[in-house]
Amino acid sequence: MSFVAAQTPVGVLPAPIAAGEEVPEARHEAVSIRIDSVIGRIALHSAQEIERLIAELQSFRDFLETESRRVQREISAYVHLSQAAAKSSNIIMESMGHWRNGLDKPPQRRG
Repeated sequence: MSFVAAQTPVGVLPAPIAAGEEVPEARHEAVSIRIDSVIGRIALHSAQEIERLIAELQSFRDFLETESRRVQREISAYVHLSQAAAKSSNIIMESMGHWRNGLDKPPQRRG
């Protein structure tokens, strides 16, 4: 996309046109060039802003994907730890059950 630079210096506006005055063709062209220049600067700024936002969103997406993988790993580790703890608890409870049963029985008399 290419835009023509304004022939009028920036900040200098053409003189106002009085009511009923004929507008010379050169003046139309100058105004048209000025408008094209302003639109060009706005479009360029907008395109750069959109590109910056796209880059920022892509960076944020990458961060979220990385965090998602990390959280999935953490959850998986927690599941394995929880299962190991449950198995250990069952083993301890079974051992205590056998130990209790052994103490609850009256001593056997010999002979």
